[in-house]
Amino acid sequence: MDSDAVRARIESARPRARVRARPRRLLDVGAVTPTQIANALIVSEGLQTPANWYSLTREDALKKLSFTLAKDMAYGTPILPEPEATEHAQLWLALYGATAQHLTNNDPRGFISQVSSATFEFCLVSVATDLVGLVLIEDED
Repeated sequence: MDSDAVRARIESARPRARVRARPRRLLDVGAVTPTQIANALIVSEGLQTPANWYSLTREDALKKLSFTLAKDMAYGTPILPEPEATEHAQLWLALYGATAQHLTNNDPRGFISQVSSATFEFCLVSVATDLVGLVLIEDED
């Protein structure tokens, strides 16, 4: 499945939330870190860079993205069946390959280093050799 189709599936999965799912081709950017790439992507979207980025394994990125797609962040209300949310997350991560690096603004203790003005948000940036992508899901209570 191509990146536009995956993006459309993720964006339509959370109709009440504001979702941005944007994969972009990377040019030869030289020796920059995934954090620098993530910050540049965030700024290009008109968002604020978070105070901290947290690295995730592919497995943890899958769990966190699946969970966020499946449930409302404000109340934990189910939105999508978990198998469907997991399928969307797997398709997204497959765009970047097994060696991609994944960063989030949500620390392991549950605190959020905001990139937007939303009450609740989850941001995942995936960085591969030639592709970078942002999934930002925003909820309000």
